[in-house]
Amino acid sequence: MIKGLSRFALYYPLRIVGAFFIVFVIALYSYQFDQFSLYRYLLMGVMLVYPHLVRYFGWQYPQDRLKVELRAFLVDSFIIGLVVHLTGFTPLPAFALVTVALVNSL
Repeated sequence: MIKGLSRFALYYPLRIVGAFFIVFVIALYSYQFDQFSLYRYLLMGVMLVYPHLVRYFGWQYPQDRLKVELRAFLVDSFIIGLVVHLTGFTPLPAFALVTVALVNSL
């Protein structure tokens, strides 16, 4: 491993994949039930920008990377909860989203 590179730098690609998966789930669910709304578009936009903001704060405050990642984990969990609510607590999307959240938090 490169000197000075902490394990938190490895979360960025996983967070991008997880965020795009969440956008994919929201878009498919909204398309299936024809329920596109401003709230869902806003949530998809936030999820496209969110991983990059976490990476920026990780670079901006390298001495507090653990604190940044712990706060990002709380935001990740909150967003996962919102999306599970948007999908109507259906078992398969909820299980997939919780799995993505757990993989991101490793």
